[in-house]
Amino acid sequence: MKFDVSVVMPLYNAKGYLKFAVDSVLNQTLKNVELVIVDDCSTDGSLDLCRELYGSNERVRIFQQPQNGGPGAARNRGISEARGEYIAFLDSDDEMMPDNLERMFTAAKAHNADVLHNNQIRMMLPMDDGSMPLELLSQPDNIVLFQLDRGEIVTEIQALPSDLNERIARWKEGRLVWSVCNKMIRRSLIVDNGIVFPDTTLAEDAIFCLQCLLTAKNYVIMPGGWYVVRTNETSITRISNEVSRVLKAIRAQLGVVKTLAALAKKIPVLNDKANFTAVVNTTLENIEYFSLRLSFQKAGQEALRNDENLSSFFRETFGELSPYVEFLFFQLHETYPTMSEKFMDDPETIGKIKQAMKEAKSAGKEFVVRSFSKDRVNHSE
Repeated sequence: MKFDVSVVMPLYNAKGYLKFAVDSVLNQTLKNVELVIVDDCSTDGSLDLCRELYGSNERVRIFQQPQNGGPGAARNRGISEARGEYIAFLDSDDEMMPDNLERMFTAAKAHNADVLHNNQIRMMLPMDDGSMPLELLSQPDNIVLFQLDRGEIVTEIQALPSDLNERIARWKEGRLVWSVCNKMIRRSLIVDNGIVFPDTTLAEDAIFCLQCLLTAKNYVIMPGGWYVVRTNETSITRISNEVSRVLKAIRAQLGVVKTLAALAKKIPVLNDKANFTAVVNTTLENIEYFSLRLSFQKAGQEALRNDENLSSFFRETFGELSPYVEFLFFQLHETYPTMSEKFMDDPETIGKIKQAMKEAKSAGKEFVVRSFSKDRVNHSE
C-alpha cells in the first residue's frame, strides 16, 4: 500500500506519552498516512502498550531493534520500512497539530519539494507549578511559537537557491536549523542518495539534514509551526550525569569529524577546503555550545580531573600526546564564560514569556520566541 506520508517515530521508554504522540498522527486531517514505530529496546513497557493499543491498526507498523542503538539507528530502520512518498519524523514525547501533515504535504507537492523545511515549531512551556502535561495539545495557552532559523524571518513559501556554496553558508549561519522534526523529505531523495543518520552520539540529525540539504534539487522553506515539542527529564540530552555527558560530547566531536570526512568523498562540494572546514567547525561548535561547556561547568573541574573514564579516553585516543591534549582541554574550558541553562529551565524567563504571550493575545497578535538558549533569547511579535 502506498501512502502520501510515512511518519517515522523512534520509541524508547516513553510509555506515558505514547498514546498522545501516536493519536496526534492518526488524527491528522491528511488521512493517507502511515506511522512507522521503531522501539529501541524500551524497558518500561512501551512496546507492549504500543502493540496493545495499535497492533491491529493498519496504518501503524511496529518494529523492534535487536539492540539499543539510539534514535539515529531507529530512524534509519524506520526509513527502510517506510512506504510513503514523503517521510516526516516525530519524537515519541512530542505531538503534531491536526493539520501539520496536510499543510506540509500540500506545499511539498505544489512546489515539487525534495525537502520541505518548516522554519517554526511550537513548544509547550511548563505549567505554573512546573509540571508538564501528558497531552500537549490540551493546553493551547501554554504553547508558544518558536522561530527556528536565525536571520530574516520567512513569511511565505520560497525555494533555496541551487548554489550549494550558498546553502552551506546559510547552514553555517544558523539560518537553516538542522532538526529533522520540522521537515518533510521525499523518500526517494533519502534512498537514492544513501542518506542515513550516522553512528554518532550527538549531532546525528545535523549530519542527516546536511546530506539532504546538499543533495536536494528543490529545497523549500515555509512558515508554519505545527509540530509541538515538550521538554522533560527523559530527554536523551539529560539521561546521564554531567561527567559522562562531557565524555559523550567529546566522543561525538571526534565521530563527527570522521563522519564528515567520509561524506566529503561522496558529496563533491565538501571537497572544497573552505566548505569542509565551515561544516566541521559549525557542527563541533554546536556540540560545544549546547552540551559540552554546560556539562563541564555543572560537573566541575575536580570531578572531571578525577574521572578515570575521561583520563582513559584521552590515553587510548591520543597515546603519548594525551597529557598535552588533556591539559589543553582543561585550559580551554576553564576560560569559557559561565554558560546559562536553557531558558526552558528558568522560571523567571518562562514567566516573562508567558506574560508577553498574554499581552500579545490581548492585542490580537501572536507572540514568537526567536531563540532557544536563555542568554540568546529574543522575543518578537
